Amino acid sequence: MENQCDDVLVSLAPEFPKHWISQKLIDNGSFGQVFVVQDTNNPDEEKFIGKEISLSEVKMDKAANFVELDIMMKIKHPRIISFYGYEKNASKLTLFFEYISLGSVKDCVDNNGPLPEEKIKLYTKQILEGLKYLHERNPPIIHRDIKGENVLLKDEMNIKLTDFGLSKIVHSATQARTVAGTYNWMAPEVVSAKNKIPYDYKVDIWSLGCTVVEMATRRPPFPDLTPAKVIKALTESREPTYTLPKSASEQMRNFLELTLQINPHDRPSTAELISHSFFS
Repeated sequence: MENQCDDVLVSLAPEFPKHWISQKLIDNGSFGQVFVVQDTNNPDEEKFIGKEISLSEVKMDKAANFVELDIMMKIKHPRIISFYGYEKNASKLTLFFEYISLGSVKDCVDNNGPLPEEKIKLYTKQILEGLKYLHERNPPIIHRDIKGENVLLKDEMNIKLTDFGLSKIVHSATQARTVAGTYNWMAPEVVSAKNKIPYDYKVDIWSLGCTVVEMATRRPPFPDLTPAKVIKALTESREPTYTLPKSASEQMRNFLELTLQINPHDRPSTAELISHSFFS
């Protein structure tokens, strides 16, 4: 439903309460805040997540303020966090999502250590299902920041992708050319985008491989390098360095070899990877 009050526009799904309050701050980033949202009149009812984005007044940045909203209004999939609506005024945009209490894959790995291979296999296939949906849309969507922190645990057996703030809808006239993502999960061609060379959805395949390494070892590839040295290594197209457990199967090792190919054209698509022997 939509409700306009002064300069505030609210557009919400039926599940979201008409009157809400922010209950608990979860994160305070450069873009704004992430907090738990509760129904004012029914505090014991289902909780939600609010993501507040400070609206830039810089003319060239104004469109970037609404990228995540634009994408979330277009997508819906079991492997992507559910979106319930937004609220906007002159200074900020707040997006509302489903509440996921178990946290992220990164939280799980940080707190409990590397995941067993069976769990890595399960989560990886589910990430692929979400990416396949994004990549096969018309026009396709590139997530551009796949990593453990952006893979949420709905429960022990189900994940959901989140944080589409760096994502890109790739039209033929607006190819992806900007540097975006997190360095240790960033594909070499994204770093090369400084030279305005366009890239495609294969950057998510690389980041997926890095996330598998993260789940298996607690850290992404190039674990001992500073961000500056990671950029240098990627610019020089150096093979990613990581050390898997001795127990890692040949299927997982081969899966990583395919996803972490320096040349993006050599990386398989999501459809090809879903049928990989790693998941058999």
